[in-house]
Amino acid sequence: MLPPNPLLQLVPPRVTKTLQRLEELIWRPLGSLAIEATEASPLHRTFREASELALRPVEPPFHWGRLFDQAWFRLTLPKGSSRERRYLRWKNQGESTAYIRGRPHFGIDIAHPYCPLPSSAREVWIESICLETGIWHPEHRGVDPQGSRCDGAELVLRDDHAWGAYHDLKVLFEVVVLLARKTFPEGESAFPPVGYKRFLDRIPPLMRRLLRHLDEAIDAFDTGGPAEMRAALAAAYEKLPAADPTVRGILTGHAHIDLVWLWPERIGDFKAVHSFATANRLMEMYPEFRFAYSQPASYRAVGKRSPELLRQVKRRIKAGQWEAVGATEVESDTVLPCGEALARSFLVGQEGFAELTGKPSPILWLPDVFGYAPCLPQIMRECGVRFFFTTKLTWSSITPFPYSSFLWRGHDGSEVLAHILHGGGYNGNVDIHEITRITESYKQADVHDEVLLPNGFGDGGGGVTEEMCERARRMADLAGAPPLAWDRVGDFFDRLERVRDRLPVYQGELYLEYHRGTFTTHGQIKAVFRACERALQTAEAARCARGGDEINSEWWRRLVFAQFHDYIPGSSISEVYSEAQDELTRITAEALGDASAGLSIADGKEALFNPLPHPRREVVHLPGRPEPAAIVLPPLAGRPVAELVPLSNLPPVRSTDRSLENGNVQATFDPQGRITALRCGNEPVHFTAPAGGFALYPDRPHLFEAWDIDRQTLALGKPVDTPASCQLEESGPTRGVIAFTRRLGDASRITTRYRLDAGASCLRVEYELDWQEKHTLLKVLYPTAHAGAMARFGVPFGSVLRPQQPGPQDVEAMWEVSASRWAAVTDDGEQDGFFLVTEAKYGFSARSGCLTLSLVRSATITGEGKGYHHVYPPAIRREKAASEVSDIGIHRINTAIGRYSAGLAREDHPAALADTLFTPLVSYRGPAVEAGLVKIEGDPGLLPVWARPAGPGAWFLRLNEVAGRRGTAKVVLRPGCAAFRSDLRGAAHNPLAPLTQVDFSPYELITLRIQTDT
Repeated sequence: MLPPNPLLQLVPPRVTKTLQRLEELIWRPLGSLAIEATEASPLHRTFREASELALRPVEPPFHWGRLFDQAWFRLTLPKGSSRERRYLRWKNQGESTAYIRGRPHFGIDIAHPYCPLPSSAREVWIESICLETGIWHPEHRGVDPQGSRCDGAELVLRDDHAWGAYHDLKVLFEVVVLLARKTFPEGESAFPPVGYKRFLDRIPPLMRRLLRHLDEAIDAFDTGGPAEMRAALAAAYEKLPAADPTVRGILTGHAHIDLVWLWPERIGDFKAVHSFATANRLMEMYPEFRFAYSQPASYRAVGKRSPELLRQVKRRIKAGQWEAVGATEVESDTVLPCGEALARSFLVGQEGFAELTGKPSPILWLPDVFGYAPCLPQIMRECGVRFFFTTKLTWSSITPFPYSSFLWRGHDGSEVLAHILHGGGYNGNVDIHEITRITESYKQADVHDEVLLPNGFGDGGGGVTEEMCERARRMADLAGAPPLAWDRVGDFFDRLERVRDRLPVYQGELYLEYHRGTFTTHGQIKAVFRACERALQTAEAARCARGGDEINSEWWRRLVFAQFHDYIPGSSISEVYSEAQDELTRITAEALGDASAGLSIADGKEALFNPLPHPRREVVHLPGRPEPAAIVLPPLAGRPVAELVPLSNLPPVRSTDRSLENGNVQATFDPQGRITALRCGNEPVHFTAPAGGFALYPDRPHLFEAWDIDRQTLALGKPVDTPASCQLEESGPTRGVIAFTRRLGDASRITTRYRLDAGASCLRVEYELDWQEKHTLLKVLYPTAHAGAMARFGVPFGSVLRPQQPGPQDVEAMWEVSASRWAAVTDDGEQDGFFLVTEAKYGFSARSGCLTLSLVRSATITGEGKGYHHVYPPAIRREKAASEVSDIGIHRINTAIGRYSAGLAREDHPAALADTLFTPLVSYRGPAVEAGLVKIEGDPGLLPVWARPAGPGAWFLRLNEVAGRRGTAKVVLRPGCAAFRSDLRGAAHNPLAPLTQVDFSPYELITLRIQTDT
């Protein structure tokens, strides 16, 4: 007999083979199970409903269902022993949830193929959905063209000795592989299964010890089986405690669920039940396991589909195992909603968290959002949110984000504590290599010794696996690996806050250098969303004017749901948008109907209501007058049409087929329909070439079509130079309209209408577009000489300055940016410039004075097209997209342009025009009404932006500074009204001290409670 093996280079191949042998020993089949099934249906039923349906026997293999169909299956189990660890293996392509005694028990998917069974179980029901599962799992698979394939169900026994030995051995071997990668240029390939294996001359002592322990453990396996091996490996673990760590990993279970994306909302609801059931079961099996989940919308969906599961989750929350975190109703996009809609995402969300936990969430959890608006810290502080977590900023393609833990300071100066995961994502696998990479990437390790590690499969949910829990136990205290511990996210941030004073500060927006196409993709849904925002604003304004209660809360809940980060950005499948367009259109109609009906009375006279907190000058038709007339309506006020007095001192509009002029604005045009000159208030806009022309760009992103506009795309644009026909459509004293029509590309047409009203301070530019181009981006260009260092872009609740001159890489990386419906290029000092306002367009770029707006882009719709990732077989889809690219069809796009100056009057500021130009007056039949606001006086940078009802006799006025200035303003109210300072949530600062003036700072958000019955 030879002495023990001295050749440690022989150990790695032996370990690899032993892992295969152990894996084969873990599961022992007990036999197949008979299956009974309901008919597959697009209508999703609860367990109670499904249990009343007819069942029929099915014989595997079989296919069932069409895309997103639900089917229920019943399995009858033989009697088991309490000493046996029985599992169910459900071999189905789709995603499933096992129910025992009528309750969701465990989610079955590609990452969770084995479902643990209680020994007393005699029957299992399976809810299954026909869709691709395990999106980012290395073994993920789709569904067949015939539907979801089911290869049967079987009972299996788990050999716990083999299971434990497998994980013991694998974790230790991963430390060896990690050390090999750091020691040898070729890494673990230094030990191939065949041929020369590197001589271990100079290696870390820990690597030698590990190889010896592994070799001896396999000897024990070969002579005594898995139990003996476990004993040997247990001894090895005792001898290999972690050294004094620099950074330890704080694990939190996670199941990032896209509420819509590659599936419609009802599937997101199913995924919540599926993932929650798994997390709940793992807490029973691994008491140390901790799980965090955001999105009250998901908890609400679970409560509807399985109230008992939600009750179990609430018990886990109370026990401290489950953490409801997040602050917002859904993981919301933050750059496309208007400021108020974004704030409502917090207000609605915090109500949801208070229902779940008894208090609001202190943590904003947004791991997968495409940029973070600079107003977020201010909204967070107003809503009781102190902490912020994301991973997405590590996706930036040009400029690495400099910090992992930092103070994020908003543009108003509000600060929150932030943590970003570098080196990993939201699909953590409790893998030694990944965790080591993350801990080594932690940029504040010099002042803090913990990094947060969300783990579990996400996007499609699923979450943490048993394997992850097993690995976490072994890595808690192991030499060569960062130590790990399960803990709550809130506790992690509480400890991080102790070093708050030593953390760096980052001020301003968190711009993501990626997914720039989402500002434009699916322009139709963005327009419908924006119309719904306006409708809710109108409905709330009408309630304020008549002293009513809040509007239907479900309208806000559904609008906030639409802010989900794969919804309005345009990155979901076509089925999502066909459902969304109908719902948002319905809510818009209901809200506008509510406004009109609420203002009307029986036998009332025709009247018009201004739903904005700005005075409005409008051109309307008045009784007895052949021509439209210009009138003024006070803010948040309505007047009978018969009482409206036409403005008599306005110069008339003069129109020709090449010019428009109203005494304030003068514009001239060339035969191509481009602007050759524009003057506002007798001051010129300095164009460097004819402005308002179009360019077409071949739009073929290298990876994520619906999400991205590549830099190369914007270098390939070709000006549109097709001939234009011109028509003078209106030439009255109160309005002039000139229309230019031309072909675009191969099969498209566009009509540009320039409209000028009497008394207007800007020129409206409206497009009627029949868009038929594929894989093409259409932009409108305004080349100006206003090439100061910075351009100003609207953002929710304010604006942001971004570089527009050529410069370093982080500047060049901003080749396409978002704007909340307006932008301006100026000379330095912002005293002279040009602005562009849009109704519902969000993708801009500014370079050296040239301001461009992306009108449409026809990118491959997610889930469509040859070669596109995650494509469903067409044969199983119930709904076929009208086109495989987005935005084919008719578009009506409204914009306006004018001269920008920091000293613009309040009502002429582009942030105000973005509302006043595109929010219709409300027709009603009734008397004059008003909310009590007369006007705002003082510095014009403070704008009134929203009115929200607060019950009879009170309402809230939201004001926002938009130009980056500080100053003082006076809110002038009608007699009998008083203003009191409040916060975003409505809590009064000093209910006994009415305000006479408001002092404000740059970008500050101010809420006043207006009492109308004082």
